[in-house]
Amino acid sequence: MKKKLFVFSIIISIMFLAITFTSCRTSGPDISHLSERFLDNNESVKLWWDFKSSAKPFEVLFSLKNATLTTIATNLETNGLTTDVTPGESYHWQVKGANGSASGVKEFQVPGD
Repeated sequence: MKKKLFVFSIIISIMFLAITFTSCRTSGPDISHLSERFLDNNESVKLWWDFKSSAKPFEVLFSLKNATLTTIATNLETNGLTTDVTPGESYHWQVKGANGSASGVKEFQVPGD
């Protein structure tokens, strides 16, 4: 009887721990860490981001800071894109995934002028 009670307690403990640890986990965003790197005397910018594979393919939206975001690329399977910019201007951009996920909107200013 003691052995059965001991085994039962172990099983209940394992189930409790499994439920606790799996229900407390929160997943991160599917698209995150948007970054820019300026190229060609600050006349173009390389955009990239981190992602979960379930977010592929991507749509990239981009515009001057005070303008409406417009799509500049669709069906991207990789996390990188280069586009032209003007030194001294401010831009914002966002990435959307095919699974309905979206990054936040990121702003940046191009060095120069």
